[in-house]
Amino acid sequence: MLLGLTIKESTCPQCQTKNPLLAERCQGCQADLSKLFTCRELSCQATQEASSFCRVCQTRLTGPLSNRILPYGERVYRLREWLGGGGMGEVYRAIEQDQQGKNIRDVAIKLNKEVTQHDLCTRFEREVAALARLQSPYSVKVYGYGEHKEDEILIAQYMIMELLEGITLQKYSEQGPLPSEEALLIFSQIASALREAHRFGVIHRDLKPNNIMLVGRSKDSFQAKLFDFGLSKDTSKAGADLSSSGVILGTLWYMSPEQARGEDIDQRSDIFSLGVILYQLLTGQLPFPASNLFELYQLHPLGLPPLVSRMPEELQEILRGCLAYRVQDRFRTLDACLSMLEKPLPPFTLKILPSSSELPRADIPLFEDSFERAPEELLGSRPWVSSLLTVLAILIVSSGFMAFLFYKRTLTRDKKTDLELRLPPSSPLQLRNHPQHRLLAMKSPHASQRSTPRPEAPPQIREERVEPIKKSRPQPPVNRRKKPYKKRPFRIRVSFSWPKDCSSVKLRGLRGGAWEPLRNKRLLAPGHYKMLCENTKQRLRKYHTFEVFRSPAQQEVSIELQSFRQRIFIRPWAFLYMDGFFVKECQSACEIKMWSGTTKLVLKQCPSGVSAQRCLQQKHAQHVVLQRKLTVTTAIQPALKLRWDPKTKLHK
Repeated sequence: MLLGLTIKESTCPQCQTKNPLLAERCQGCQADLSKLFTCRELSCQATQEASSFCRVCQTRLTGPLSNRILPYGERVYRLREWLGGGGMGEVYRAIEQDQQGKNIRDVAIKLNKEVTQHDLCTRFEREVAALARLQSPYSVKVYGYGEHKEDEILIAQYMIMELLEGITLQKYSEQGPLPSEEALLIFSQIASALREAHRFGVIHRDLKPNNIMLVGRSKDSFQAKLFDFGLSKDTSKAGADLSSSGVILGTLWYMSPEQARGEDIDQRSDIFSLGVILYQLLTGQLPFPASNLFELYQLHPLGLPPLVSRMPEELQEILRGCLAYRVQDRFRTLDACLSMLEKPLPPFTLKILPSSSELPRADIPLFEDSFERAPEELLGSRPWVSSLLTVLAILIVSSGFMAFLFYKRTLTRDKKTDLELRLPPSSPLQLRNHPQHRLLAMKSPHASQRSTPRPEAPPQIREERVEPIKKSRPQPPVNRRKKPYKKRPFRIRVSFSWPKDCSSVKLRGLRGGAWEPLRNKRLLAPGHYKMLCENTKQRLRKYHTFEVFRSPAQQEVSIELQSFRQRIFIRPWAFLYMDGFFVKECQSACEIKMWSGTTKLVLKQCPSGVSAQRCLQQKHAQHVVLQRKLTVTTAIQPALKLRWDPKTKLHK
């Protein structure tokens, strides 16, 4: 979860005057700066009016709670830009104000909106309790904890934190391997913050470069900050643990072997994750690059990669003490590890070859192989070698060309058929007029059609008749009429994107037709279409209409859906249907999950004298008493009331 914001001023879009972020009005045109938001992207930093995404770089700009005011004691906090979000909540930049409305300072506020889930609320309170006890300069500071309520209904939990101005260690380490002095400085600062947390009995369990922020103006004065204790475990308090044995929590590449197996862990699991981060800073790559848990189970017992053997002996001892496969072979506490860092270590930097920027190598090559050497080293510097190779190449090419010509000639050569005339051995034939007359008649294809009578042969002589060879005549060309050219319909390639909550997405024309399953990309004719996003398990059924224009040649259609927890009150013994789905266990008051967009709510009731169980079995006995359509963009507060007058039959 990203908490950094490295901007200090905003530019007024009207007069282009630069103002500090805490300014209430523009110093040039006196415009109200509370309605303007500044993009947190370093390459953009455009100031604009409220919108979900930046109009310049499409970075997330605001959230559903932006510009909301959260009271806390004598202070008031106005939520501003959306900084990040994860599985445990959302983070906003906020401005702390006093009772007179004067801006005091910038802070970060982390919210947990899933207040209906007991486990998430408990984890959020645990994170606040863990961070409140930490006083290390390398841990994020917590200023307070509060609950946001509207009409006495709990909406969200929030934590007021220090605003970290910098970049995450993950982005900083993407440039390549760091020098050993810089990597060990970051390692020692995070180890100091972890040592204090371990003394209080808090285990982080999700240590990774994305949870470490580097704050400071230059490389010489930066400072590492550890945050995001959402998955932490407090061993100092007795009670049931939220993640019992068999449940795997954390990030894949930074898990210890016992954490990946779902076993009980202690502070040595954090030491293993810290060793993975140190190896990544020194080499620019992961020691266990697994794509799933099964590969991780196979890589852990192999131990450290061979690249560690090229490092100084002091670094090897630190990495072996952190990344040992067995728990008993690692450092018991971080005190022993930090004591080794008090001694000066020799400088060391891995260099990346220009030909391969992905595989870092040390100054001394890891191995020498013959296929990596130059051809001169393998064959020597003799002059006759190059000429011999040239002659061999010419012979191979010429022989292949001659073989091809010979094969082509055998395919095109005409095959002649010899005509054999077999006569009886008794006496020769006496042909009329000419000795070759009979032979010519046999060769003629129309010999049988002539009217010349055949001479009668003597009775004692029999002639063997040889059938003439029929030669096939060339067929005259057939005059085929060309088919008329049919102009293909004009189609446009359209790419679709929809949220993962849609288990099935269908498409059809707006005027009607059958629903067809939708793919990511499709060729469509210009016109109006209708999409259906559906998920029966989550009671999701949303329609989306769009139009395909004749230009440009490629278009994009995207669906954005958000879910909101909403408390609803209805008259007793009424059955609620939301977008055609029946909502169970909602007779008088319940909490439903509503999706952004148009939602159709229908209440049905059975006639008097019919029990609820029988009415559910016989749906034809139900009759509609209320219909209502809602266009939802944010949560409806404090609650939604669906009432109807029994005297009238139907309310819309």
